Amino acid sequence: MKVKNPITYEINTRSWIKQFGAHAKLTDVPTEYWRDLRSKGVDLVWLMGVWETTKSSIEKYCFHPDLVKAYDRISPEWTKDDIYGSPYAIEDYQVSSHLGKNEDLGGIRSVLHENNMGLILDFIPNHFNAESSLIHKHPDVFLQASKEQFERDSFTIYQSRDRYFAHGKDPYFPAWTDTVQINYSVQEAHLFMTERLHMLSEFCDGVRCDMAMLILPEIFEKTWHDLSHLNAPEAFWKTVIPTIKEQNPEFIFIAEAYWDTQWQLQQMGFDYTYDKKLMDLLRSRSNHDIKAHLSGDLTYQEKSVRFIENHDEDRSLLELGEGRSRMASVMMSTLPGMKLFYDGQWEGRRMRIPVQMGTSFPEDPCPCTVNPANADHIPCPCQYHHYNVLLPVIQNEILKNGSWEWYHLEGAPEAIFSWQWTHRHERLLVVINTEPHFNQVKLSIALQENTAISEVLNNNGALVNDHREGQITVALPGYKSVIYHIKNRR
Repeated sequence: MKVKNPITYEINTRSWIKQFGAHAKLTDVPTEYWRDLRSKGVDLVWLMGVWETTKSSIEKYCFHPDLVKAYDRISPEWTKDDIYGSPYAIEDYQVSSHLGKNEDLGGIRSVLHENNMGLILDFIPNHFNAESSLIHKHPDVFLQASKEQFERDSFTIYQSRDRYFAHGKDPYFPAWTDTVQINYSVQEAHLFMTERLHMLSEFCDGVRCDMAMLILPEIFEKTWHDLSHLNAPEAFWKTVIPTIKEQNPEFIFIAEAYWDTQWQLQQMGFDYTYDKKLMDLLRSRSNHDIKAHLSGDLTYQEKSVRFIENHDEDRSLLELGEGRSRMASVMMSTLPGMKLFYDGQWEGRRMRIPVQMGTSFPEDPCPCTVNPANADHIPCPCQYHHYNVLLPVIQNEILKNGSWEWYHLEGAPEAIFSWQWTHRHERLLVVINTEPHFNQVKLSIALQENTAISEVLNNNGALVNDHREGQITVALPGYKSVIYHIKNRR
């Protein structure tokens, strides 16, 4: 099941489940759905947002004016019943009552295993819901404060019964008021969260660790330096990852991580870390900086999670536009590391549903010229067609388990990116035009009598003008890419 460069498919579970019925549970998802994902090359399914939120906190924290505006952008017809609370401010690691129960995850996992896929679930190491019953069952696990500190900063510190607790936060932004901070300066918190992670590992094949860098000792200290009673925190990841992997060596740790902490987290044992920098550079259109970023240590690159959208990011069609989003999808799909796709990305969805919402609303279709038979269910048929062409290419074994390297093109414009993958007796050569204007490049490929070469991404989008003696002149329209499959016949 484990591959070197897996394709991961993220699902916003609480809204996604509604397609199978208004009151559908995890057990109602047909096996054919998972088989279809596997046919598209998916290796790992991330069921995002399966854990129970604290229902009493919804009214208190989920109708802030900014959130209400976000709900209104999705649909003016939303009601309070559509709001389930943030899946990252959880009561505990129990499956949401909207979805079923913990045992149902075992059934999903079994079906995924039968189809050679694995299950990824959320692990939220930094905090729980501010009104979770855990804070009074296990108060020493959470970051407590004094009445004086509460009176100085009642936004970050809050009162629950006769105690004062800190809301979860990072060092650069205000606190998340629907959360309570775990206190990693005490051993009780390490033991408690290790036990929770052990429990999780019985239900899944890996975890995506929310804001994993927040509990690094130096960041935890930076965030909470004003609470002078804290002891120096220990490195949680450095001890817990080997403990889990001792029981299950193939268990996968994925870190949502920013602020250049990715390499440090990889050294602590994370299998993959977020590469948000690539997405930011694609937005800024800085080809020089993108090339510099992708020229880093190959081991680091192979442990990076490539994406152009997820539940935290705006949809790529809106963020990058049609042509550039398709170019970016080829780029992220042919780089080393994990490829993360978000449910709806392949169909061209434009709306990013706030994570607090548990209902999905229909989108207006775009005026596409491509009209597949099931166009009523496809927000953007052109985008759907693009991914239908791309996905069979990127599930090739060469990309899943091969070796990647830059492919130097003499005299190529800066807008042209090129690299190749090698596996056994086959190669994939990728050439990408990152700009909206036309570019032309010449490829020199050593062809032998027993070498077969074919272009596998386009029908007529890339023009091969000359294919004699291993010289290929490729005319690339704006944002177009070519992928050559080169195979030495034995």
